[in-house]
Amino acid sequence: MISGLKYPTASALLGAGWLVNRIIYAVGYTRKDKEGGKGRLAGAGFWLCQFALYGMTGKVGWDVLMN
Repeated sequence: MISGLKYPTASALLGAGWLVNRIIYAVGYTRKDKEGGKGRLAGAGFWLCQFALYGMTGKVGWDVLMN
């Protein structure tokens, strides 16, 4: 939510990407044909979205502190 204050479009797109990848991750994790939850690797892209959102939040915090 914090990154959405300055970057609303990018935050919304990354949030949607995070959600889609998280669903793929959960479905892959519960697949019976993939032992040990190895199907979850298909949705591991949510980490990229999550860290991008962390970075944007950090940038917003940095801008608030430095201005």
